[in-house]
Amino acid sequence: MLRPFLSRMRIRGRWLGGARAIGSMLLVLGSVLAGNAAVLESWTQQFPNQMPSARFFHAMTYDSARREVVLFGGLDGSQQKVFGDTWVWDGVNWIEKTPPTGPPPIPTSPPGRYAADMVFDAARNEVVLFGGLGGQLFADTWVWDGTTWNLRATGGPSPRADHHMAYDASRREVVLFGGDGGFSGELDDTWVWDGISWTQKLPATHPSARLRHAMTFDAAHGEVVLFGGGLKIFPSLTADTWVWDGINWTQRFPATSPPPTGLSSMVFDVARSRVILFGGEDNVVVARNDTWAWDGTNWAQLFPPTSPSPRMAHRMAYDSGRLETVLFGGTTLHGDAFDDTWVFVSSVGPPTNRDDCKHEAWRVFNTPRAFKNQGDCIQFVNTGK
Repeated sequence: MLRPFLSRMRIRGRWLGGARAIGSMLLVLGSVLAGNAAVLESWTQQFPNQMPSARFFHAMTYDSARREVVLFGGLDGSQQKVFGDTWVWDGVNWIEKTPPTGPPPIPTSPPGRYAADMVFDAARNEVVLFGGLGGQLFADTWVWDGTTWNLRATGGPSPRADHHMAYDASRREVVLFGGDGGFSGELDDTWVWDGISWTQKLPATHPSARLRHAMTFDAAHGEVVLFGGGLKIFPSLTADTWVWDGINWTQRFPATSPPPTGLSSMVFDVARSRVILFGGEDNVVVARNDTWAWDGTNWAQLFPPTSPSPRMAHRMAYDSGRLETVLFGGTTLHGDAFDDTWVFVSSVGPPTNRDDCKHEAWRVFNTPRAFKNQGDCIQFVNTGK
């Protein structure tokens, strides 16, 4: 049946409210990049002391209230073991969480599953997980508060897997599109979650029915972005780009675009004010490891000096506290799965003149180091220390 961000943002130790935080960062960043500050983009593998076991089709998101990436579930390389564990990434290490147990028959954690999706609901400071596959197709909605999972709803979208979601910070709601409905086939419906219940939206236009697509919220343009995906049969993968404005889906027609892609992953990079897409499969089910950026108008391929190996069904989350994209796991569908952790970072700096440090711009720099305040930044410009 199925083949196998932000309510608050930390800027150098300071926490700001969601829309204000994003707007401030984007204005500052634009000013800095218009100058002479150098930007180096690179993938770097991390080597934590412990990590989740190798897997793909897991769910992952960044919990900005607790400043950690959350990972749940997935499928092992043999496609025989379905996981139901919860892990968090603190920027250095993975830590397995053990939710408290309750009296039967009340479940205290989602049943094991893969091809679910998960986002952080910044309006309510909780992680939201919906659907997936694990012996059955699920249509349940769970929330994670950093300690405990709670079953929040069992109604709403029909059972499905390999759907995708994004938290729409402009409208303070979670958006879900499409997926694999099993015997119902590929789906093309749009739903929104307000923290209590799901509501189906009926836009005049929308993407075609699909699974294996990627979705994220573009904070610079206040819209959800959807890319790629396709039907269960091959070759059917698309290379179309759509945006959701809370009322309707609109197709974009960029001059350049990634090739037809499925099972990729996509996040919004606050540090560079753009969407980042990595990897996935092509129409002959070959894994890729290309990195692309969407600026609201066009796609551009990036060429970092190092990259994770080709893979699909990996997951990424943007860590707004550390201004980096975190990637974990994936597969090539050749009986394998990965347990590696990578981060994609834009190194910005150094400042070259005093003006680079003004109007909060000192907060953007992380090369050669992060600065404590405007005076510290200006001292570096003057002395090189």
